[in-house]
Amino acid sequence: MKELESLLPQKWQGKIQFITFSIDPETDTPEKLHKYAARFDALSESWSFLTSSKEATKEMTKQFSFYYQKNGDVFLHSEMLAVIDKNGNLVHQFWGGYSPEKVVTVFQQLKDKGLF
Repeated sequence: MKELESLLPQKWQGKIQFITFSIDPETDTPEKLHKYAARFDALSESWSFLTSSKEATKEMTKQFSFYYQKNGDVFLHSEMLAVIDKNGNLVHQFWGGYSPEKVVTVFQQLKDKGLF
């Protein structure tokens, strides 16, 4: 994500927020998420690492069609990046690998439409 942040024009600073949601709220405390973010050099004002209740996590992942399964102590899940516009609408999802340049292109399309 740091690579993606570095590709954003300076004028977009503060207009785009990156959020990583934990799918393991029973284990991932705010302190653990902070350490995880630091490990990946992801401590910035534009990037938040969040956790919630187990029920809220299930509901959110359902709304994004993001499925996961716990296998022992490990979670099996796909990689997904969701793009939400300023009105809270899901406008794009990247599944699996994606290039930061493609994500910036989607951001530019939203900017052109006045959606961020």
